[in-house]
Amino acid sequence: MKHFSNRPETVDISEEQARIYWTRRLNVSEVSLKAAIRALRDVDPAKIEAYLRAVNGFAGTAAN
Repeated sequence: MKHFSNRPETVDISEEQARIYWTRRLNVSEVSLKAAIRALRDVDPAKIEAYLRAVNGFAGTAAN
């Protein structure tokens, strides 16, 4: 039986690999990602993406 976490997904930038993942996933620079987290005081990916879209007008999930 597989166990799935009930924890919501959060943007973690404490490790370099995590920062790379989130900057690519949200299609933004590390500086923009950190600024969004500071401005929102939140690490919810949906809230960060919405904020970045409003501020930058182009952030979003990167195409594969």
